[in-house]
Amino acid sequence: EYNHPLSVKGPSSVVVYREVEEEIMGPEAGSPKGIRARYTVCNLPHSPPNHKPPLDKPNPKLGVGTVVWSSDSRFLATINDNMPTAVWIWDMTRLELVTVLQ
Repeated sequence: EYNHPLSVKGPSSVVVYREVEEEIMGPEAGSPKGIRARYTVCNLPHSPPNHKPPLDKPNPKLGVGTVVWSSDSRFLATINDNMPTAVWIWDMTRLELVTVLQ
């Protein structure tokens, strides 16, 4: 079973990356040139943002809503609808979580 816990604690080999956007400044002081995105490694345990769906509305999105296999079938990427900003990547040869991209 592949759980999407509220807090990622392990296994010890798992790495959680968080996307950080930075403003790039132009040659003139104070003039923004654009935005650059990069990933930083988060310390464990780490809690991806969790959104509770409105249960009073019909057909609330609950659980895993997106599943994608890598081209070599080694990795499985999942997105839990309660944590839509996190992609969970599973190694199917080891049957464990290897990376969370947020």
